[in-house]
Amino acid sequence: CRVNSHGVKLKSPPHSAGQSYTLTFPSTAPASNKMIQTDGSGNLSFVDAPSGAMTRVGGASGTSNVANVSFSNVFTSTYSNYIIKMAITPATTNTRARFKLLQSGSAIGDNHYHWIAGGRGVSGSSESGVGGGEGNSPSTYYQMTQWGGSNNSGQQQFITLHIQNPLPSTTNAEYGDYVMFQQEATIWTSDSYMTRQYGGGMYANGGNNDGILFFQESGDIARHKIDIYGLQDS
Repeated sequence: CRVNSHGVKLKSPPHSAGQSYTLTFPSTAPASNKMIQTDGSGNLSFVDAPSGAMTRVGGASGTSNVANVSFSNVFTSTYSNYIIKMAITPATTNTRARFKLLQSGSAIGDNHYHWIAGGRGVSGSSESGVGGGEGNSPSTYYQMTQWGGSNNSGQQQFITLHIQNPLPSTTNAEYGDYVMFQQEATIWTSDSYMTRQYGGGMYANGGNNDGILFFQESGDIARHKIDIYGLQDS
């Protein structure tokens, strides 16, 4: 302090660390909710504090019939992984939830999707296997569920979708050249089965995919609540 009776200290590492570097403090004053970070040369700056491991990058909701729900420009080079949470009620009962990727706003329906879906179901106290699973390789769309959902307004298809590497040219080599998918769902079917479903797959035609379009196997989407999150690498 001004009279040297107390003060705040900056202490260097121990001699045994053998370190010699300079930290240069910012030329601007600090602001609320900021933290200090350094570049590779020791120059410090005030930056926004991280908001968490997941950042919402898009979403939509509605209670009127629509043919599809589309999101353009939600996938960017900022993230390599995305989590999408969906509550979807089909207008037509017993239809499966599907999607196609978007490139520059246009849906990609080429024959390069590969997917599998399966799970288990219970009606009353009786358990039943959901067939032997279902899949298509290759396909012109990606299907997230094996059993379709009821069109009862209180019984939505509750789906979580993980998308990895939607823009292959912007991500690290360890992710490969294909877009990868994993999904899980809880769905009440029209024949009164509560089902737990899951699956995975890929899109294998290269290119950078900046968006996604959700639709039903047939008919409209009656209700939807969809949230898209970018997953921070660290």
